[in-house]
Amino acid sequence: MKCWGPSRMQACRRPVRTYESMARLPTLSRQQIERVLRKNGFEHLRNANHGHLWRHPKDASRWTLVPDRADVACGTLRSIIRDSKKSRDQFTR
Repeated sequence: MKCWGPSRMQACRRPVRTYESMARLPTLSRQQIERVLRKNGFEHLRNANHGHLWRHPKDASRWTLVPDRADVACGTLRSIIRDSKKSRDQFTR
């Protein structure tokens, strides 16, 4: 379906984002992230060069690398949440 002309303008509009979906993630430490991963069934596999590799024993596609820093940046935390296939709420509680 092409999005040209005024008659199709309504069909082409993107849904409006709410501020709830765009809420900032809190800054978590490496120990807090590892505690959440352990609670959700992940196990520590090994230490990588600058981080710790975690995987889920029942699902090999669920693995993530937690950086070896005091505080983890929000973009990195978002990537860890996406890799672990958990929701933001489960991670930030």
